[in-house]
Amino acid sequence: MMPKLQQPLNNTQLYQVQERQMFHARIRIKIPLACSAHLFADLYDLLAETDRTYNSYSEGSYFDRINKNAGTFVDVDDETVGLLEATKLVSEFTNGAFDITLMPLIRLWGFYKQQVVRIPTEKEIRRTLQLVDYRNIEIEGNRVRIARGQEIITGSFIKAFAVDRLAKKLKREGITDAMINAGGSTILCFNDETHPVWQIKVPDPADRSNILYLLKVGNGCFSTSAQDIGYIEAEGKRFGHILDARTGYPTSNKQSGIVSSRCLTGDLLSTALLLSEAGKCAEKLEQFQTSFNVNGFLVDAGNQVYTNKLFEERIQAL
Repeated sequence: MMPKLQQPLNNTQLYQVQERQMFHARIRIKIPLACSAHLFADLYDLLAETDRTYNSYSEGSYFDRINKNAGTFVDVDDETVGLLEATKLVSEFTNGAFDITLMPLIRLWGFYKQQVVRIPTEKEIRRTLQLVDYRNIEIEGNRVRIARGQEIITGSFIKAFAVDRLAKKLKREGITDAMINAGGSTILCFNDETHPVWQIKVPDPADRSNILYLLKVGNGCFSTSAQDIGYIEAEGKRFGHILDARTGYPTSNKQSGIVSSRCLTGDLLSTALLLSEAGKCAEKLEQFQTSFNVNGFLVDAGNQVYTNKLFEERIQAL
């Protein structure tokens, strides 16, 4: 169970809602009833165009072409360059724990197999890690090249990037009160003076039938990452899908959440935060607040919860 969006606080506005399955997630858009229903078609068309153009899983996308031409420069657009620069910045900030070139490692662990029967050996992990290094992503103007054998995965940011594009579209349409819930892991909230905040329920990773937090979010995005949402089972153990590119193993932290002004920033940093080293969670949260102007929480392997002060100010009593 991912975070759920509740009815707006202190608001009588009526809404219309549509949802579709895209980016391997349910994308739910809520806009005022006064808006033209035709707007939904435009918004979902924009999502589909983003999927075709930038998703590494989409045949012919910029990232698909980069992957298929590893070792050779590929012409890309400004948006692709901007996405790569943003991900490389987060990689540097995490000392390489976050790395979008870890697709070979994801395949090694078997996240795309019907059945996983064993855990990779140390030797296999070390060999595969030789292909994982964000520093080998070369950018020269609007040309990009990765090293031979490398492969980029856009899963940590493509959905958030798509929602950011929707946000620009909504602003151009003059809409100031709306919500986009992309699979529960990316929730964008638009608000105005008649409706100051939305309330979001964040489940407890120790027991998802319970609520960890009630958050107030206004004109911002809540992004969350969790190891029990996407996982494999091998040799009687469960392994989450978020891997530390330094070690080659899944992180033991359970869940993270980031409140930000931009979805791309929030999604990248929620993944990065989940990769925090044991004992450095509180320190990393403060660094994120200072460096990226975001706030959030982290639940570690022992169910210890870390937050920073600005995030605590968003929490409502349960």
